[in-house]
Amino acid sequence: MLKRENLLRLLNESEVRYLIIGAMAFAAHGWVRATADLDLFVAADDANLDKLRTVLQRFGYDLSDAETEDFQRYKILLRQYELPLDIHPFVMGITSFEECWQRRVAADIGGIDAFFASLDDLILMKRAANRPKDQEDLRQLESLKNRRG
Repeated sequence: MLKRENLLRLLNESEVRYLIIGAMAFAAHGWVRATADLDLFVAADDANLDKLRTVLQRFGYDLSDAETEDFQRYKILLRQYELPLDIHPFVMGITSFEECWQRRVAADIGGIDAFFASLDDLILMKRAANRPKDQEDLRQLESLKNRRG
């Protein structure tokens, strides 16, 4: 089993509320784009972040320099690991995690059920970020949405 699937399994077992966003989320909607990292949008309440931090430490990430408050205020980048990970307590273009959570999509990723941002929410995120790579992603995502009618 791949590292990514092991992490997702641990998140699920610990009932962490997360949504996969970014390029890895595109596959749940029918378009695959290569990416090296996993982006997670997480509920930023203390209880959820405590569960998340426990999972990440159990998985092998060193969080000694990051307190719970850091996970609430900043995007946390964990880069020096086999599975690069970005933890987002907020996302441009999105009002709240709770709204995205209500629209989440469950899909299989490597034999593990995982939660993904909806296609509409991914479009909002990409539109708000508006970097050159986001603009190309946005064209692809809007094309997917248009084909679904």
